[in-house]
Amino acid sequence: MSRSTVDSRSSARTLPPATGVRLIESAEATELLPDIYHRWQQQTAGAQPKPPIRWERFFADRENRRGGLTALFFVVHPDGYVAYRRGQNPSRVVVEEFIAVTDDAYAALWQILVGVDLVDTIEVRQARDEALPFLLTNNRLPKVTAHHDALWGRIMHVEAALEARTYALDTSLIIAVRDPFLDAGGTYSLTVTDGRATCTRVESEPDIELDIDVLASIYFGTHRARLFAAANRLTARNDASLHALDLTFGTARPAVMGWGF
Repeated sequence: MSRSTVDSRSSARTLPPATGVRLIESAEATELLPDIYHRWQQQTAGAQPKPPIRWERFFADRENRRGGLTALFFVVHPDGYVAYRRGQNPSRVVVEEFIAVTDDAYAALWQILVGVDLVDTIEVRQARDEALPFLLTNNRLPKVTAHHDALWGRIMHVEAALEARTYALDTSLIIAVRDPFLDAGGTYSLTVTDGRATCTRVESEPDIELDIDVLASIYFGTHRARLFAAANRLTARNDASLHALDLTFGTARPAVMGWGF
C-alpha cells in the first residue's frame, strides 16, 4: 500500500459528471456501507470480510482515535463510498476509507473529493496501480509519500491454498516449492480450468521452481513472478512457462487487505 497526497487546487479534471453521489449522515452510513464493502470484498484479492465488531468501532468514531482530526464525513455512491476527515486546517482532507465496487463509482467519488470546497490537499492510502493519476489532467499531481506492507502471508498447505483462489488464465504447470523451515513444500501439478485450479502432488520435472515465501508473495497478485525471476528467486524451464505463471497469478484488481488487524 502507498500513502499519497493530491494537490486539489491544480487538479483540473477530465472526469465525467458525477451522478448518484451524496453526502450522508452516520446513521444512514451504518445502513449502506456494510453491503457496499461486502460486494467490494467479494471481488478484491486479499480483502478481508469486516465483522460486526469492526463496523461498530468504525461508526463509533471515538475522539481518541481521530488523530486530532474531525469526525468522519461520508460520501456514498450506489457502488462505493468514501469516509474522510478534515484537519484543524480545513484545507486538508484525510481519507480513512475509499471503497469502489465499479470504475464508475471510483471516478465519481474522486470527482467529489477533489471538488470539496476550500480543500488544498487530499491524503489517501491506495493500492499500487490505482487509476487516480489518469483521472486528472496532470497525472503527476498525486505524490507518493510512503509505502508500507499490508499483509505478510505464509502458506501452510500448498494444495489447499492454490485451489482456494481463482486465476486469470487457464494453464497447466508443474511447480516445485521449496520449504526449508516447515518442510511443507514439494512438487505439484497445477491445472487451471475456467479460472479454478486442481493441485496434486507429483513426481515430475518442474516447469517452475521457487521458495514458499515467493509463492506467498505472488499468491494475491500484487507481486509479479517475472520480477522474482529477474531477482533469481524463481527459476523457469523456459520463458513460456514463466509467462504463463506470471499471467495466471495476475488479478483484475489490485490486491487490498481492507482493514488492518
